[in-house]
Parts: sequence; structure tokens; C-alpha cells
Amino acid sequence: MTQQGKNLRLRRTQMLLREALIELIEEQNFKLLTIGVITERAIISRAAF
Repeated sequence: MTQQGKNLRLRRTQMLLREALIELIEEQNFKLLTIGVITERAIISRAAF
């Protein structure tokens, strides 16, 4: 994969995680959030996290 392709994939993953985190914080207590919950909402694997 090219450097640009890796960069785009990384930026997409970061964007999905950011959006999922913001949504979840608005819905529930921050202290109850786990990596599993965040990655499930972002529809990415834990390995990608």
C-alpha cells in the first residue's frame, strides 16, 4: 500500500473513533466507556485501535 493510502486509512480510522467517542460521551457516563464499546460504535476492530 502506498504511503498516501496508509495515511487516508489512518485518518479515516481516527475520524470514526473521534465521532464514536463524542456520541458515546453524550449518551452515557464517560467512566463507563471501554475500548470495546468505542470500537464497536466506530465499526472498527480492536486491533485497528
